[in-house]
Amino acid sequence: MDGSYAAKAFIASQSIKNTIPFLAQLSASFGKTAFVPVSISAFARADSQSRAKELNLCFDRHGSDKSTLHDYHIFYAFLLSSPESVKAILEIGLGSNNPGVPSNMGADGKPGASLRAWRDFCVNAEVFGADIDRDILFQDQRIQTYFVDQTDPAAFKVLAELIPPSFDLIIDDGLHAVDANIQTMIFALPRLKPSGWFVIEDIAFAAESLWQVVASMLPSDYASHYIKAKNGCLFAVQRLS
Repeated sequence: MDGSYAAKAFIASQSIKNTIPFLAQLSASFGKTAFVPVSISAFARADSQSRAKELNLCFDRHGSDKSTLHDYHIFYAFLLSSPESVKAILEIGLGSNNPGVPSNMGADGKPGASLRAWRDFCVNAEVFGADIDRDILFQDQRIQTYFVDQTDPAAFKVLAELIPPSFDLIIDDGLHAVDANIQTMIFALPRLKPSGWFVIEDIAFAAESLWQVVASMLPSDYASHYIKAKNGCLFAVQRLS
Protein backbone atom coordinates (compact mmCIF):
# COMPACT_ATOMS: atom_id res chain seq x y z
CA MET A 1 0.00 0.00 0.00
CA ASP A 2 1.38 3.38 -1.02
CA GLY A 3 1.56 6.40 1.26
CA SER A 4 3.34 7.52 4.38
CA TYR A 5 3.01 5.86 7.75
CA ALA A 6 1.08 8.90 8.93
CA ALA A 7 -1.43 8.50 6.08
CA LYS A 8 -1.78 4.77 6.78
CA ALA A 9 -2.29 5.45 10.48
CA PHE A 10 -4.97 8.02 9.68
CA ILE A 11 -6.79 5.60 7.38
CA ALA A 12 -6.62 2.87 10.05
CA SER A 13 -7.95 5.17 12.77
CA GLN A 14 -10.80 6.33 10.53
CA SER A 15 -11.64 2.73 9.71
CA ILE A 16 -11.81 1.83 13.39
CA LYS A 17 -13.94 4.89 14.10
CA ASN A 18 -16.39 4.26 11.24
CA THR A 19 -16.72 0.47 11.18
CA ILE A 20 -19.32 0.10 13.94
CA PRO A 21 -21.56 2.99 12.76
CA PHE A 22 -21.39 1.66 9.19
CA LEU A 23 -22.29 -1.85 10.37
CA ALA A 24 -25.27 -0.36 12.21
CA GLN A 25 -26.32 1.40 8.99
CA LEU A 26 -25.94 -1.86 7.05
CA SER A 27 -28.12 -3.66 9.58
CA ALA A 28 -30.73 -0.90 9.41
CA SER A 29 -30.74 -1.05 5.59
CA PHE A 30 -32.07 -4.62 5.87
CA GLY A 31 -34.75 -3.61 8.35
CA LYS A 32 -32.93 -5.05 11.34
CA THR A 33 -32.80 -1.96 13.54
CA ALA A 34 -33.65 -3.60 16.83
CA PHE A 35 -34.44 -0.70 19.13
CA VAL A 36 -35.31 2.97 19.35
CA PRO A 37 -33.47 4.58 22.30
CA VAL A 38 -35.83 5.80 25.03
CA SER A 39 -35.40 7.66 28.28
CA ILE A 40 -35.68 5.71 31.49
CA SER A 41 -38.83 7.61 32.48
CA ALA A 42 -40.47 6.85 29.13
CA PHE A 43 -39.59 3.16 29.41
CA ALA A 44 -41.09 2.71 32.88
CA ARG A 45 -44.81 2.84 33.52
CA ALA A 46 -46.50 5.18 35.96
CA ASP A 47 -47.83 2.24 37.98
CA SER A 48 -44.25 1.32 38.98
CA GLN A 49 -43.59 4.57 40.86
CA SER A 50 -44.38 3.19 44.30
CA ARG A 51 -42.08 0.22 43.69
CA ALA A 52 -39.38 2.61 42.49
CA LYS A 53 -39.54 4.51 45.76
CA GLU A 54 -39.27 1.28 47.73
CA LEU A 55 -36.31 0.07 45.67
CA ASN A 56 -34.67 3.48 46.02
CA LEU A 57 -34.81 3.09 49.79
CA CYS A 58 -33.24 -0.38 49.53
CA PHE A 59 -30.35 0.90 47.42
CA ASP A 60 -29.79 3.89 49.70
CA ARG A 61 -29.95 1.80 52.85
CA HIS A 62 -27.08 -0.40 51.71
CA GLY A 63 -24.98 2.29 50.00
CA SER A 64 -25.52 1.37 46.36
CA ASP A 65 -25.12 4.12 43.75
CA LYS A 66 -27.82 2.66 41.48
CA SER A 67 -30.31 5.30 42.62
CA THR A 68 -27.97 8.17 43.54
CA LEU A 69 -25.33 8.39 40.82
CA HIS A 70 -27.82 6.70 38.48
CA ASP A 71 -31.61 6.45 38.36
CA TYR A 72 -31.76 2.72 37.80
CA HIS A 73 -34.33 2.16 40.55
CA ILE A 74 -36.96 3.52 38.14
CA PHE A 75 -35.94 0.98 35.49
CA TYR A 76 -35.67 -2.04 37.76
CA ALA A 77 -38.94 -1.27 39.53
CA PHE A 78 -40.63 -1.59 36.14
CA LEU A 79 -38.82 -4.84 35.30
CA LEU A 80 -39.57 -6.37 38.70
CA SER A 81 -43.31 -5.74 38.59
CA SER A 82 -43.95 -8.58 41.03
CA PRO A 83 -40.94 -8.63 43.38
CA GLU A 84 -42.35 -11.41 45.54
CA SER A 85 -42.44 -13.79 42.55
CA VAL A 86 -38.74 -13.34 41.70
CA LYS A 87 -36.79 -16.46 42.62
CA ALA A 88 -33.21 -15.90 41.41
CA ILE A 89 -31.05 -12.86 40.59
CA LEU A 90 -27.42 -12.80 39.47
CA GLU A 91 -25.28 -9.67 39.37
CA ILE A 92 -21.81 -9.70 37.82
CA GLY A 93 -19.76 -7.03 39.58
CA LEU A 94 -20.05 -6.55 43.33
CA GLY A 95 -18.49 -3.09 43.45
CA SER A 96 -14.82 -3.53 44.36
CA ASN A 97 -13.34 -0.87 46.64
CA ASN A 98 -9.77 -1.79 45.67
CA PRO A 99 -8.32 1.08 43.57
CA GLY A 100 -6.07 -1.45 41.83
CA VAL A 101 -9.02 -3.37 40.35
CA PRO A 102 -10.38 -2.10 37.00
CA SER A 103 -13.85 -0.49 37.17
CA ASN A 104 -13.62 -0.20 40.96
CA MET A 105 -15.95 2.06 42.96
CA GLY A 106 -13.14 3.78 44.87
CA ALA A 107 -12.01 3.26 48.43
CA ASP A 108 -15.39 4.39 49.79
CA GLY A 109 -17.37 1.86 47.74
CA LYS A 110 -19.49 -0.72 49.53
CA PRO A 111 -19.04 -4.15 47.93
CA GLY A 112 -22.25 -6.17 47.71
CA ALA A 113 -24.53 -3.19 48.37
CA SER A 114 -26.84 -3.87 45.46
CA LEU A 115 -27.00 -7.60 46.26
CA ARG A 116 -28.36 -6.76 49.70
CA ALA A 117 -30.84 -4.35 48.12
CA TRP A 118 -32.10 -7.07 45.74
CA ARG A 119 -32.51 -9.41 48.70
CA ASP A 120 -34.56 -6.85 50.63
CA PHE A 121 -36.72 -5.91 47.64
CA CYS A 122 -37.31 -9.44 46.30
CA VAL A 123 -38.18 -11.17 49.55
CA ASN A 124 -38.34 -14.71 48.12
CA ALA A 125 -35.30 -14.52 45.87
CA GLU A 126 -31.92 -16.19 46.16
CA VAL A 127 -29.32 -13.60 45.16
CA PHE A 128 -26.02 -14.50 43.53
CA GLY A 129 -23.04 -12.33 42.71
CA ALA A 130 -19.68 -12.73 41.00
CA ASP A 131 -16.57 -10.57 40.77
CA ILE A 132 -12.91 -10.71 39.79
CA ASP A 133 -11.87 -9.28 43.18
CA ARG A 134 -11.70 -12.34 45.43
CA ASP A 135 -11.22 -10.17 48.54
CA ILE A 136 -14.81 -8.86 48.44
CA LEU A 137 -16.59 -12.19 47.99
CA PHE A 138 -18.97 -13.01 50.84
CA GLN A 139 -21.91 -15.15 51.93
CA ASP A 140 -24.97 -13.80 53.72
CA GLN A 141 -28.61 -14.66 54.23
CA ARG A 142 -29.96 -15.58 50.75
CA ILE A 143 -26.75 -14.22 49.13
CA GLN A 144 -23.89 -16.22 47.64
CA THR A 145 -20.95 -14.80 45.68
CA TYR A 146 -18.24 -16.36 43.53
CA PHE A 147 -15.18 -15.48 41.48
CA VAL A 148 -15.45 -14.74 37.77
CA ASP A 149 -13.20 -13.14 35.17
CA GLN A 150 -15.56 -11.73 32.54
CA THR A 151 -12.93 -11.95 29.82
CA ASP A 152 -12.33 -15.67 30.40
CA PRO A 153 -14.93 -18.14 29.04
CA ALA A 154 -13.45 -20.89 31.23
CA ALA A 155 -14.24 -18.84 34.35
CA PHE A 156 -17.87 -18.62 33.28
CA LYS A 157 -17.97 -22.40 32.86
CA VAL A 158 -16.81 -22.81 36.45
CA LEU A 159 -19.38 -20.25 37.65
CA ALA A 160 -22.17 -22.08 35.80
CA GLU A 161 -21.51 -25.18 37.89
CA LEU A 162 -21.95 -23.24 41.15
CA ILE A 163 -25.20 -21.37 40.51
CA PRO A 164 -28.76 -22.24 39.46
CA PRO A 165 -29.44 -22.96 35.78
CA SER A 166 -31.92 -20.11 35.25
CA PHE A 167 -32.62 -16.59 36.52
CA ASP A 168 -35.33 -13.96 36.51
CA LEU A 169 -32.72 -11.21 36.21
CA ILE A 170 -29.01 -11.15 35.32
CA ILE A 171 -27.09 -7.86 35.57
CA ASP A 172 -23.68 -6.94 34.17
CA ASP A 173 -22.23 -4.16 36.36
CA GLY A 174 -18.68 -5.43 36.20
CA LEU A 175 -15.69 -4.56 34.03
CA HIS A 176 -17.55 -2.10 31.73
CA ALA A 177 -15.60 -3.22 28.66
CA VAL A 178 -17.27 -4.36 25.45
CA ASP A 179 -15.52 -7.73 25.27
CA ALA A 180 -16.51 -8.44 28.87
CA ASN A 181 -20.09 -7.31 28.17
CA ILE A 182 -20.42 -9.62 25.18
CA GLN A 183 -18.82 -12.58 26.96
CA THR A 184 -21.25 -12.05 29.84
CA MET A 185 -24.16 -11.87 27.39
CA ILE A 186 -23.13 -15.18 25.80
CA PHE A 187 -23.22 -16.69 29.27
CA ALA A 188 -26.42 -14.97 30.41
CA LEU A 189 -28.96 -15.20 27.59
CA PRO A 190 -29.44 -18.99 27.65
CA ARG A 191 -29.86 -18.83 31.43
CA LEU A 192 -32.81 -16.44 31.44
CA LYS A 193 -36.21 -17.76 32.38
CA PRO A 194 -39.02 -17.00 29.92
CA SER A 195 -39.81 -13.28 30.40
CA GLY A 196 -36.48 -12.92 32.25
CA TRP A 197 -34.12 -9.99 31.69
CA PHE A 198 -30.42 -9.44 31.07
CA VAL A 199 -29.16 -5.88 31.67
CA ILE A 200 -25.81 -4.25 30.94
CA GLU A 201 -25.33 -1.11 33.01
CA ASP A 202 -23.25 2.05 32.61
CA ILE A 203 -22.85 2.08 28.82
CA ALA A 204 -21.31 5.24 27.35
CA PHE A 205 -23.77 7.51 25.54
CA ALA A 206 -21.63 7.35 22.38
CA ALA A 207 -21.86 3.54 22.13
CA GLU A 208 -25.37 3.31 20.66
CA SER A 209 -24.21 2.13 17.21
CA LEU A 210 -22.33 -0.80 18.71
CA TRP A 211 -25.39 -2.02 20.56
CA GLN A 212 -27.56 -1.59 17.49
CA VAL A 213 -25.25 -4.08 15.79
CA VAL A 214 -25.38 -6.46 18.76
CA ALA A 215 -29.16 -6.21 18.94
CA SER A 216 -29.52 -7.02 15.25
CA MET A 217 -27.66 -10.30 15.85
CA LEU A 218 -30.01 -11.60 18.54
CA PRO A 219 -32.55 -14.31 17.67
CA SER A 220 -36.24 -13.45 17.41
CA ASP A 221 -37.11 -14.86 20.82
CA TYR A 222 -35.14 -12.05 22.51
CA ALA A 223 -36.28 -8.41 22.56
CA SER A 224 -33.69 -5.69 23.11
CA HIS A 225 -34.06 -2.17 24.52
CA TYR A 226 -31.64 0.75 24.79
CA ILE A 227 -32.47 3.05 27.68
CA LYS A 228 -30.90 6.44 28.29
CA ALA A 229 -30.46 6.96 32.02
CA LYS A 230 -28.65 9.45 34.21
CA ASN A 231 -24.87 9.26 33.63
CA GLY A 232 -25.08 6.39 31.16
CA CYS A 233 -27.22 3.98 29.19
CA LEU A 234 -28.62 0.50 29.73
CA PHE A 235 -28.84 -2.32 27.20
CA ALA A 236 -31.62 -4.66 28.26
CA VAL A 237 -32.66 -7.94 26.68
CA GLN A 238 -35.81 -9.86 27.56
CA ARG A 239 -36.28 -13.53 26.74
CA LEU A 240 -39.73 -13.82 25.19
CA SER A 241 -40.15 -17.59 25.28
